[in-house]
Amino acid sequence: MKNLKKFFGFVVALSMTLSLSGVVSTPILAVEENTDQVTEDQTVTETPTEEKKDEADTGEAPVTDEIQGEVVTEQPTTPESDNTEELAETDVARNLTTGATYELLDTAVEEATEGDTIELLKDADLTKGFNKTLTFTGNGKITTNKQLTSDGEGWMCFGLYDSSRELTLDGAGLTWEWKSEVGTAPWLMLSLSGKLNITNGATLSMTVDSGSTGSRNAIYMNAGSEINVTNGGHFNIFGYSTDGKEGQGLQLDNTGQAKVNVTGGSTFLIDGTNRGYVNSPEIYVDNSQFTVQNCTANASNGGVFTATNYAVVKYLNNAGHGLSASRVNLSNYTNFESDNNGYYGVYASADLQVDGTSTLKVTRNSYNGDFAGLKLTSGVTDGHVQDGAVVTITNNYCSGLSNNGNIKFDDNVNLTIVDNVNDKGKTSNGGGIYNSGNAANLILPQNALIYNNSAKTAGDDIYNGNGAKLQISQPSIGNILTRDGDDTNEDQAITNWFYDGANPNYSGKMKNGETARWNQYKYVKTFTMPEAGENVTGNIGLKAAYAPVTTFTPIDLTMYVGGEGYENVDKVEDNDTSNGFPEPGYYVTLPKEINNAIQSNGQPVDLSEETNNFSFEYTYNYNNGEELRHWKMTKYTDADGSESTKDGNYVYSLALADGRKPTLRVIDDAGNIQTNANFDLTNAVNKVYTTMVGSVEGDSFTSGEINESKSLTANVQTDTIDVDFDRTVIATGKLYVRGVVNVTDENLITSIQKDGTDPKAGVPMATVPEGTNFYINGEEGLEVQKNADPSLLYDDILPEGTDANNDRREGWLTEKAEQLCNQYGLLEQAGITNPQYSFKYMDIVDQNNGNVVLKADKNVTVYMPYPEGVDKDTSIIVLHYKDLNRDMTYDDVQSAIMNCEMEKMTVTQLDDHIEFETTSFSPFVVIWGTDEAGEIVKNKDRADTGLFQNAPLYISLMTACASLVAIIAIKRRIDAK
Repeated sequence: MKNLKKFFGFVVALSMTLSLSGVVSTPILAVEENTDQVTEDQTVTETPTEEKKDEADTGEAPVTDEIQGEVVTEQPTTPESDNTEELAETDVARNLTTGATYELLDTAVEEATEGDTIELLKDADLTKGFNKTLTFTGNGKITTNKQLTSDGEGWMCFGLYDSSRELTLDGAGLTWEWKSEVGTAPWLMLSLSGKLNITNGATLSMTVDSGSTGSRNAIYMNAGSEINVTNGGHFNIFGYSTDGKEGQGLQLDNTGQAKVNVTGGSTFLIDGTNRGYVNSPEIYVDNSQFTVQNCTANASNGGVFTATNYAVVKYLNNAGHGLSASRVNLSNYTNFESDNNGYYGVYASADLQVDGTSTLKVTRNSYNGDFAGLKLTSGVTDGHVQDGAVVTITNNYCSGLSNNGNIKFDDNVNLTIVDNVNDKGKTSNGGGIYNSGNAANLILPQNALIYNNSAKTAGDDIYNGNGAKLQISQPSIGNILTRDGDDTNEDQAITNWFYDGANPNYSGKMKNGETARWNQYKYVKTFTMPEAGENVTGNIGLKAAYAPVTTFTPIDLTMYVGGEGYENVDKVEDNDTSNGFPEPGYYVTLPKEINNAIQSNGQPVDLSEETNNFSFEYTYNYNNGEELRHWKMTKYTDADGSESTKDGNYVYSLALADGRKPTLRVIDDAGNIQTNANFDLTNAVNKVYTTMVGSVEGDSFTSGEINESKSLTANVQTDTIDVDFDRTVIATGKLYVRGVVNVTDENLITSIQKDGTDPKAGVPMATVPEGTNFYINGEEGLEVQKNADPSLLYDDILPEGTDANNDRREGWLTEKAEQLCNQYGLLEQAGITNPQYSFKYMDIVDQNNGNVVLKADKNVTVYMPYPEGVDKDTSIIVLHYKDLNRDMTYDDVQSAIMNCEMEKMTVTQLDDHIEFETTSFSPFVVIWGTDEAGEIVKNKDRADTGLFQNAPLYISLMTACASLVAIIAIKRRIDAK
């Protein structure tokens, strides 16, 4: 240990000796412990070897050394003069041409000569203007907060007397922030006669503050001057407090005599100035971003504008025009957007060219006046938007497209003109498109989306003025119209073009003097599309809209299997009526407002008869258009001429003029076509089908909405209405089919007779009073047709099958009857022991129309044959299971039986029939008794004493008597005490 201390002491003494003698040495221990480490207070400067210099010259990646976690980049050497000065810590700039270094940037600029390059070493201020070709490079920020002047002017004049001069900012490490000086109120900051170049990632940002500084222009561009932002350069002009004041970004001395080029992934921004650029510069944007936004007046004013090669161009939130130019050319995947500008979004006075790869988006413009989204003047003589281009013109506060020139949109242009509102002027025509003037020739793509626009005066979507030519797009069929100018109109799918406020074939006024604007309840006139390539001419206003819907709705029907069927069921041979399906009846629905207008004293409108203010014809083309078939509607009327109604509308049958009926298609839930109403009762009590009515041509069945092969011609015209109908919807209906047990029984169906008719022995029958009306499905107003045959359906209870539920069905019915009899002592009253039960199911149907269920509006008298062995001397009880119809599922049978309401019928026992009256139908049961030997008991005199009918009264009397007895007993006890 002592020897080690002596060794350290020797080393220290040796080091001190060498230091005193002027020899610099690295401590030996430091080198031995870690030769790669450098202490914090040391600086390592590596002089490139010849080999490394060669690598730098070849453009290879710079050599790096890691020093304490930092990366030191070896910079390529820059040619310097032989008299390069050593850098001092206070130096801010170096003249790379002369090698001189400077502590002040002003001095470096002042002493530089034409063409010198000044390297910025650190952040520095520049307070003096200059007028000589200079290049600035290096790393750091130049800050200018003073008004720069030169050449005896109150501003910096660059290129004055020599327009070949160039001011260049070069390099990503270089930024110049140039702000106008407070309180000087100069007319401009820079008068440019030469070229201003910002390249290789350099940034120039100028600030015009029209409030605190009073500056009026950032750059005043003289004839021949250029601003070139290249290779990733960034050019910005910011404006503050410019509203209502001078404060332009760029202003030209001579119209169209200066250029702005933004190329090579660069950016150009003017933000918040009063006017962005003025007096028509020529602007070229290539693979770069160009933005003018938040100007308090126009963003632009004239000039030629070209953007190409994935350029991104934006004019946003300017109080005046967005892009205003003579010629606009967008190509090679340019993306152009003009949004939320107060005047025109895009204004072109000489030409508009958009190639098939580019996008033009013009939205929310013209909020400050009566302008447009996209404006093309009569000077545009050969404008062209090519196939594949995407042009979106939406939500502008005036016409979306206002055209006075000659412009063609190719057929495969994706053009959308939607949700524009023109309401600024005294007369405001053409919310979507305003095409006017003798020079106007607008060719639209066939499938453009033009809808949901609005104009105060005429032509919500399109207005074509006198002298203008227009090749119109197809209507935007299927899109939903939501902007219709009237809250009473419903949102519906567009079906066609309709006249709107200007119609050359119409006076343009209603009979009451109102302007004839499209309204589905007041004015609907269809515009006929011209042939492809033909022009629309004349004063025309159009709207993509819809005609009011006329709906043919088949009545939902409930029926029983076994009736005479309809003669024209799909997939069934003609005139084969054994299918059992009923004839469809329809009710035709018009819009309520129109229906009310043409009603007489609130009565439904008869659509089958032409009147002074209404005509209706439904036709369709058959056999590939060779035959035009005319459908005839006939009102449902009964034998007395009473008319059927449904929901306030008459009910009709449809037939051709020659008597042929439309085709009925019946399908189940799986979409299978049904050809017969019969089904297997062991698996279902009923079936539910969907009915569709249409036409069959070959193997094609047409239903639903009327398509091109069909048409509806109808017109309603009054003082306040002039509406053409051009579409009809044939809705689907439901068919509820109830099963029948004795389908082949000749007594299953018997026609209902008038009261007083005697029944035939053994045959069930029903009678009704004179004047009884029968209603389909029991719906009041829906009367049967005159050829109807109301009949009594007399069937057995559904059979017991293999299903467990089937085995119990009659057992449940018996159990329900026993509960009632036991509750009220009915069997004892009738003297019935060992009760026997006979069940029958009854209903009223129209046997001439598929056994459709009917209901009478008066009581029906039923004549029910006696069960075997029972006669008029047998004491019987007849009970009715009310509303227990065959419309439940098998799983619901038990609960339906046990929960149904029961009623005891008042009967008269005739020689061959049991007679009773009822207002409804479902299962009935006849109950009688037998003795121990099984013989039927004849004790009729005790039957039907009426006790059951008065049971509630008797129960009340008994309760009252019991209460009275109790009161008397209590009183006696009190008296006894």
